[in-house]
Amino acid sequence: MKPSILHKSFGHWWAYCKAYTSPVWKETLRQRQQQFKRIVLPECLYLARGTILDIGTGAGRLPVLIATMAPQVIGIGVDPNDTLLRDACHTARECQCDNRVSFVKARAQELPFAGGAFDMAISVASAQQWSERKKCIAELYRVLTDGGIGLILVGSDIMWLFDLVKRNLANDRDLRAVFQEVGFRDVKVVHQKGGLLQITGRK
Repeated sequence: MKPSILHKSFGHWWAYCKAYTSPVWKETLRQRQQQFKRIVLPECLYLARGTILDIGTGAGRLPVLIATMAPQVIGIGVDPNDTLLRDACHTARECQCDNRVSFVKARAQELPFAGGAFDMAISVASAQQWSERKKCIAELYRVLTDGGIGLILVGSDIMWLFDLVKRNLANDRDLRAVFQEVGFRDVKVVHQKGGLLQITGRK
């Protein structure tokens, strides 16, 4: 490896480490989680009934929160991390909504569901980690019923940082274009406060 390339790679790694070990990072996460709830919950609760898929659910807080606020909604969360899925199942049991919320181990680019299985599919603070972003969004589209809503909320600066570290040079950071390419209509992009990027579309 050439010295200049090595220096750049180290620089990218160091920037990544500084961002995620910063003393203000926990507070930044807390503020963003509050914004996620404020932005995403009204969109989900508008559905009132039906089935919602949460891609990259992590510890499952969003499906559980939706289930406790909307008794007619069934939620399924997917994540590739076993530890986080165990936490998610525990949270659902604690909140007594495990009869309407379940969790499946899966990657965003290979969703183990039939086409048209969900009325809404969402991904919050996860898209920055997708290495095959277009394929993931195509899967999100596939599992929606006709007229179903797809929603992604991501920190645009964090997505840029992940792409920098992984040297993802593909032109898939233009999420509006990707949404349209896979078939979504009525695509809307909203730049929220705090560097959050919200993309919605209808199948």
